[in-house]
Amino acid sequence: MALENLLGQTRAQKILKGHLEKTRYHHAYLFHGPAGVGKRTAAREFSHSIFCEETGPGYCGKCVSCHQFLTGNHPDYQEIEVEDRTIKIDVIRELRRSLTLKPYKSAYRIFVIRQAEKFTREAANSFLKSLEEPPSYVIFILTSDNRKLLLPTIISRSFPVAFNHLGKNIIENYLKSKIGDQQKRKVLAEISGGSLGFACKLAEDDKFLEQRKELISRWSRMDRGSFLDVYSLVQWLEKEWSGDYFQFFQLLQYWLRDLFYWQNGQKQAILNRDCSDLLQEEGPCWKIEDLEKALNLLDELQRGFDRKINRRLALEATLLKINGWRQ
Repeated sequence: MALENLLGQTRAQKILKGHLEKTRYHHAYLFHGPAGVGKRTAAREFSHSIFCEETGPGYCGKCVSCHQFLTGNHPDYQEIEVEDRTIKIDVIRELRRSLTLKPYKSAYRIFVIRQAEKFTREAANSFLKSLEEPPSYVIFILTSDNRKLLLPTIISRSFPVAFNHLGKNIIENYLKSKIGDQQKRKVLAEISGGSLGFACKLAEDDKFLEQRKELISRWSRMDRGSFLDVYSLVQWLEKEWSGDYFQFFQLLQYWLRDLFYWQNGQKQAILNRDCSDLLQEEGPCWKIEDLEKALNLLDELQRGFDRKINRRLALEATLLKINGWRQ
């Protein structure tokens, strides 16, 4: 099999299968696209297929290399992940030192760097030196949820493979093995925003749907420019969601987009369809241009959370500003 566990990414599958069939690989790949749509799965499946000792554009699952990979013990494979919201220079220095070691078992050593947009500037510049002249036996696979944040020189030296949002039917079908309630599957598929990873995370949280409605209700019924309402919302977020800002941002952005679609008459694009009463209630309170500004401001704040800032104060200030744009 080759990349069979990668759902809904036909174009990426075709590209990577072509490389496996020809056994010709680039020294660096950039898997880019939204979070939770299969980039990590693709990186692992692609690497596994390269390592397999059997011929053919996939992996057998039975050879020694496959056994090592499936048990997480392959000596020529390494994943590098974000620690404390960034990928630091020390991690890349250690990576560069290890590049001199030749493959232990396979023809290649593969390094997967997840969320490569989280490089610090020093780490990015250091990694670039390795990317410019890598050993012939090294393959880098970078994954990125936002390639615009990468150095242009890193992008230009990597082979790009684009990943797209997944269809709601794909996510809903996948959730059948996890959730028996059809209506719950449908709601999660709708509000996942095309991210299977996000949908699976939500499926594991029994309180999520209740908290989501509470969030939308609290947001919809805030008074314009009320600091007390914003303060109360952030306090509730800290208490009920243990400060899960990523999930909060995602859900609030989806809600503001729904208000935008409601204003534009694009009802088929609305995600939170089970909250139509609140859309009717809050929709008239916004101008389209203010919703666009609010979404852009939330994007800026979310990127700022990767830096060392006072998250709560920044969140309160941003939400107060956005709430002041209500009519």
